[in-house]
Formats: sequence, structure tokens, C-alpha cells
Amino acid sequence: MALDRVVNERGPWLVGDDLRLCSFVPMQGAGAHQERMIRLDDGRVELRVDGEQPLHAGRLHDALFGPTLEQWSGVEFDRPDLLDFWLASMLPVSGILTAEQDG
Repeated sequence: MALDRVVNERGPWLVGDDLRLCSFVPMQGAGAHQERMIRLDDGRVELRVDGEQPLHAGRLHDALFGPTLEQWSGVEFDRPDLLDFWLASMLPVSGILTAEQDG
């Protein structure tokens, strides 16, 4: 990532012209939190969330296998990999849904 030092009325800021998704080693010690894995569709679909988020596995299963509902947000990205970043920064809680090819 190329960074430039920019000074404006608020003070010095770092400005990046590129973004790449990455992950970090889980927090340890006083800042650590537990992650929960909720397995759906016989484990072929999994949802990872922070441990304190209240979830109802039966309703998640119903949402996964129930009637389809599409709701377009109007948000457009020139890079689809930025969607995860946008969702994580805009929603009060979020999770990661993963699936096997046949899930």
C-alpha cells in the first residue's frame, strides 16, 4: 500500500491509495473474545460470529432454506472484495458465512 503523509486542518494523516483484505491473529489477553461457529446444512454451511452475539440457530436454518428474498442496497463496488470491509464497518454486528461447494 502506498502511503502519503498529508497535513490538513485536523493534523497529519496517512492516506492510502490501495486496500487489500487481510486477517489478523486473534486477540489474546484482556482484549480477547470468543468466536462461535454455527453449523448449518449438516456442517456444509457455517457462520462465524463473536461469542456474545445472540443468535437462534433454528431461524438461521429457516433463512437459509426458506423462500428467497432479494433486497438491493444500491451500494456499488468496483472491487467485490470490498463488500466484506463495507459490511463490517457499517453494521453493528456481523459474521462470516462460509459454505462448501455443495452447501
